Amino acid sequence: MPVRAQRTSPSVTLRTGAARGWAAGIAAAGMIASGCTGPNSPEQTILGLGDGIHDVFRGHRNAKVQTLRFEQGGVTGLDIESFGGNVEVVSDPRATAVVVTIRREGSHGFLRGSDSAASLERITATAEMEPGDLGPILAIRTWTTDPEPWFQSAHIRIEGPDIDGVRIHTGRGNVVAKNVGGAIDIESGGGSVRVMSERPMRDRVVVVTREGSIDYRVGPESTGFFDAETVGGAVLMRNVIGGWVMHPAQARRDHLYGTLNAGENRVLLRTVDGDIRIAVVRDPTAVGMVIVDP
Repeated sequence: MPVRAQRTSPSVTLRTGAARGWAAGIAAAGMIASGCTGPNSPEQTILGLGDGIHDVFRGHRNAKVQTLRFEQGGVTGLDIESFGGNVEVVSDPRATAVVVTIRREGSHGFLRGSDSAASLERITATAEMEPGDLGPILAIRTWTTDPEPWFQSAHIRIEGPDIDGVRIHTGRGNVVAKNVGGAIDIESGGGSVRVMSERPMRDRVVVVTREGSIDYRVGPESTGFFDAETVGGAVLMRNVIGGWVMHPAQARRDHLYGTLNAGENRVLLRTVDGDIRIAVVRDPTAVGMVIVDP
């Protein structure tokens, strides 16, 4: 059974070591899998796309996935800083705790599988519940001391009953935030980002990435003053049910200004070499592995 870390728990430092490492202090537990929010969900497929391809040629090695469970009810904020790796955040009211899983990975290339395996020892992560203005904030940090960090990743997944207020900064990797609320601040050094929520989104949103697309999908009760721009792509908008007002004097194929439901909360979306797709629809999370149109 995983260690149950309360709000007042000190920070937990998580190291690799295949079957040891975390297991020395935290017993391994399987990832929660239920319905479309588990490891077989479209989001997980997107995040792991290509992980099983040409592992021999990539020198691909994974540390054993480990799980940390926080017995935390009510609203939880999120603050993640990672040197690199995919991040998935799912807010699900059916969840009974906040569960964190981290999978360390090395991909050093052909005939370098032993280097990848050895490098996993140099990836470290910490997870800690810190006090916040509206409730506890789960702070996660990952870093590496490996001389070739570009061959490494620390993939993070968080699921909790009410995740409100999200800050995710990763050096590279895809990011998925599903059914979260509150202010959003997501930055990736390279990868696609999806923010999809059935909850009313009425706070400030900032999403910045490169070499990847942005999908921002919300319901009709959300608001915002939108400023979306891409270099090397297009901005696409689909409004099915919300009160959308376009600012045509400033609109271009790669830049969109508009207001949703007279909102004043800024929604800033930026990418390079990718498209931005905005959708205001009745069921914003009902998407598959690939989104072509908003």
